[in-house]
Amino acid sequence: MKKAFPILLVAAICMSFQVKNVSNPTTTTSSELENNVTSPSPANVSLGTYVGTLPCADCEGIRMKLTLQEGKAGKSKTFVMEQTYLGKPAGNNAVKIKGIWFPARGNKQDPNAVIVQLIPDGKYDPLYFMRLNEKAIKMLDRQQNPIKSKHNYILQKQR
Repeated sequence: MKKAFPILLVAAICMSFQVKNVSNPTTTTSSELENNVTSPSPANVSLGTYVGTLPCADCEGIRMKLTLQEGKAGKSKTFVMEQTYLGKPAGNNAVKIKGIWFPARGNKQDPNAVIVQLIPDGKYDPLYFMRLNEKAIKMLDRQQNPIKSKHNYILQKQR
């Protein structure tokens, strides 16, 4: 029994992290999102490139460039996010992330909010932004809540 206890403990911890609410778009896979989300009109999310400098815990800021692209002929919408960590040595200061994105309607604070859900390829966690207007989106936390901070989390659309 003593040998089984660590295994049971690890299993219990792992199970506590499992997501059980599939109806919440923050916990679904990209294919489930594509098939089940009632999306707002694509006109509510302006395609194009958004830029801004977000706060960083161990650098001067993260220069973010997010390009939202329309899907081609039945394919998912795609995005490219380029992050540059300001004040870090060249060569180790840039990350490029690609994936798919979905518009969704509503979060806990506003049932009519337009939420941009980014589902990155690979090892990265999903990201969420709320449409402020046609020219700006604001980063949300992992539960799609506004980030409580005096720092800037807004990306502005380029031309």
